[in-house]
Amino acid sequence: MQSTDLNLIISNAHEVGCANIGLISSSEVHRVILTKVFSIPENRLVLISDTMRQRLGLNMNKTLPPHSFGSWIDNIIPSRGPYQTCEDVHLSVDPITYRLKSIAYPVLVPDLPVDFVLGTLFFNELNLIWSSSLNRLITRREEEEDREEEVRRQTYRNIL
Repeated sequence: MQSTDLNLIISNAHEVGCANIGLISSSEVHRVILTKVFSIPENRLVLISDTMRQRLGLNMNKTLPPHSFGSWIDNIIPSRGPYQTCEDVHLSVDPITYRLKSIAYPVLVPDLPVDFVLGTLFFNELNLIWSSSLNRLITRREEEEDREEEVRRQTYRNIL
């Protein structure tokens, strides 16, 4: 498990749907904004603690058998299931509109050492890529701007 500085907005998807059709106010949507995200490389799971489940107002969905996970989870979670999935969540990186970028069904892991763990395969859905020059996750737009800036620098060097 590794940590990354990232503004990730996690919202209760059921409540977002209710807010979109006017059944509740958007201010009533359970939403958590994280600035540091723990991730698991090459994985498509979202793991949450019970504390995070409560903060997001998520109900339980279905129970997963213990063999649903590979052996990689042994390094992260001390005990072995059964685990339950929760209602789905919206994931976004847009702090102004909270526009949906991805949807996930989090797995509740009571003894999770952190509140939220995101599989790195979600990064692509969130339009995020790793910038080795900046040593952090950036959006595709930032990557394009970074490339344009590098071209400008190279052009300037060639002129000198």
